[in-house]
Amino acid sequence: MDTEKMTAFPSEIYLFRNDGTVDNEQVVRAIYSLREQDPEGVHKSNMGGGWHSNEYLFQDPRFEKLMMFISTCFKMVLEDNNYKKEVVGDIDASWAIVNKHASFNVAHVHANTDWSCCFYPRMPAGDPGRIVFKDPRSAKSMVDHSKYLDNYDSLAQHSVLALTPYEEELVIFPAWLEHEVHPNNTNEDRIALACNIQLKLEGKDEKGGY
Repeated sequence: MDTEKMTAFPSEIYLFRNDGTVDNEQVVRAIYSLREQDPEGVHKSNMGGGWHSNEYLFQDPRFEKLMMFISTCFKMVLEDNNYKKEVVGDIDASWAIVNKHASFNVAHVHANTDWSCCFYPRMPAGDPGRIVFKDPRSAKSMVDHSKYLDNYDSLAQHSVLALTPYEEELVIFPAWLEHEVHPNNTNEDRIALACNIQLKLEGKDEKGGY
């Protein structure tokens, strides 16, 4: 019997490891320096005493190599999604988050942008807090098949995807994909640097929109 399986409506999440481009310890030092200069920080999704920087780190020369690494990785995302050759990704916001013990981030999306990413220069051993992505297909929540399943080996069976990123790992995902960060249950800082990426047509000001 000829059969075919189609996976419809996927939500792409890409994982990249630092290839040596990024000086990880320099990034950590720069983030702590920013926190010393502005200990109050910004209050957004961060809860439980977590610190959130301003959103202009992409303009800070101390993060230049990290921005280059993100841009290089995002070119692979563009190619994988069949975007036109003249479409580029423009990082227009970037911020750091330092989650100490018990700090977390409530569920949110990144509005008014196309893609988002997060690089993890410091991920303590143990349970530093997983990033949890939520199934955007709200209608699927009307039916629960868990009692019929033999296992959960297929990602299509899950309503959430919980990841504990590696240190020096970059996670890229659609900006509309809702996510949260669980509490840091270690006694060390969990450090992340996030970015928003706008799609643009190279050489033009207009967005390469959907």
